[in-house]
Parts: sequence; C-alpha cells; structure tokens
Amino acid sequence: MNDLKVWYLFHSGFAVKHKKNVFIFDYYNNIPKNEVFDLNHGVVNPEEIKDCHVYVFVSHSHYDHYNSIIFTWADVISDIHYIVSDDLKLNRDTNAVTIALPDQTYHINDITVETLKSNDMGVAYIVKSEGLNIFHSGDLNWWVGSNTTVNAADELIFKEEYGKLKDHDIDLAFIPVSPKLEENYSLSIAYFLKNIAKENCYVFPMHFALNIRIFQWLERDGLLKDPRLQTFMHRGLITSTRE
Repeated sequence: MNDLKVWYLFHSGFAVKHKKNVFIFDYYNNIPKNEVFDLNHGVVNPEEIKDCHVYVFVSHSHYDHYNSIIFTWADVISDIHYIVSDDLKLNRDTNAVTIALPDQTYHINDITVETLKSNDMGVAYIVKSEGLNIFHSGDLNWWVGSNTTVNAADELIFKEEYGKLKDHDIDLAFIPVSPKLEENYSLSIAYFLKNIAKENCYVFPMHFALNIRIFQWLERDGLLKDPRLQTFMHRGLITSTRE
C-alpha cells in the first residue's frame, strides 16, 4: 500500500504513518533500543512528526499500554488529538482529547474512530482514514485462565466483539499473542486469520514485550505459513511484508 509505514514501538505500541496522518497506539516504553531517539529506534520523538496530523490512542490505563509522556508531545506538535479510554481519568482540554466509550463512533477531523468493548479493560479501536482501515485490539483478547466460568465469559465477549469486524475491510490489524497464556497464546490471532481477515490484510502480533520467541512459536504452530502474518524481531520500522 502506497504512503504507508508501520513502526513497532514495544509490546502493544505501534505507529502508523499514512499520507499526512500519524496514528500512535498504546505507547508506554519511552526508552529507545539504543541512544537514538526516533521512530526507527522504537520511540516517539515529537520533532520527527511535528508537521503531521497526529492521533494518539490509549486503549486503557494499564501501565503497559499508557505513558503520560504522550501529553507532552502537544508542546511540539500543533495538530495532535488524543483518543483515550474512559477509564483514564483526565482533566485536560476537551478540544484535543476524545474520551472513548465502548460501542461508539467518533468523527474527528477527517478520520472516523469506532470502538469495541474489551473483555479486560477499556476499548479496542477501528480507525478509518482515506481508504485505510486499522484495527487495534488493545486488551480485547481470547483470554484463558484457571477459572472456567471467566473463560467462557471472556470467549463470548471476544467472539461477539470480533464478529463486528466482519462489517469492515480491515487493512492493518494488531492482535494480542500473550506468552503468559502458554499453549493458548495464539487463539485470538488464529481466530482473526481464519474468520475475519481479508486476503490482503496485514496482521501484526502484539502484547509480547521482550518475548520475541513468540515468533518461533508461531512458526512451530504453522501460523507463519499465512503470508498475512507479519514478523519483526526488533523495535522500529517494520519492513517485512512477506509477499
């Protein structure tokens, strides 16, 4: 896709640049992988994107999805808007902040943001801009733990909410593959690939922090045979399209 770049920023954090728009999701690690402070080294330097239309998304308030430093970027970037889950308690300029509730649609400048309900905390986002449709799942995931009742409830919400994605032609999807789920780590991404993703959708695993062995697991389990699933071994610009 022309005029499109994606950077992995750590864990569930990604940046997407499409034309003049930059979308930043669930940013929390502000320490670069070395001393270079830019997107190609896994962190946001507001000077680098100050001439873009910048949209910053926070799916929920958990520490591994949110860093309050994002609000300092407005000191440098004149055209910036924040879309944050309502569990993040803020007292800020409402002209620059949209408080996102589940199952809502928001029109912000020239983009449309739709939200899904999470089965953990907060929301998931569908972002539409100039023909590009992005899905970021936040912590909406097919969680499996020791409590079978909770498992059943989480699975039901997951499938109901992901089912809503069938009405959208998703181009980029960011889906959890949490290592703590062990053998169940890939339930969400396998479900999305089988039931939701269209042929030319780019699917990015997330929510694995430093555990890049997750890609070994995906290869072992045959999921990397699907060319839609993207691989990246470090933070920064993702160049693999596996076409």
